[in-house]
Amino acid sequence: MTLMADATYNILARPLTPYGTGGLGWSWVDTNIATEPPTVGCWWVPWYGYVCEGYENTKSLDGQRRLQHALGRAWQCQGHAEFRRVPAAGRLEVLIEPDTAPMPRSARSMVGT
Repeated sequence: MTLMADATYNILARPLTPYGTGGLGWSWVDTNIATEPPTVGCWWVPWYGYVCEGYENTKSLDGQRRLQHALGRAWQCQGHAEFRRVPAAGRLEVLIEPDTAPMPRSARSMVGT
């Protein structure tokens, strides 16, 4: 499970602008790699007879902090669509704002990218 919050800032107030983004998050990962032999327990239940269950401890990575940062170029075209290019990550992001009012450039943010 990962929880990540990102914030993006367009540096210039024009359609083609450089931007910076940063993020902070937390993740927990269960590797499903056994750390010890399985434990099996059996008991008697009057309605079902013997019931047995097994349990196996697995390795997990608890509380790993995640940081992210990037610089790139953004192009905001008519109709509130925005294209962002992140050269270091090799990806292109497309953002579409549903409302018709433009947001101030300091208020633009993306969560969970």
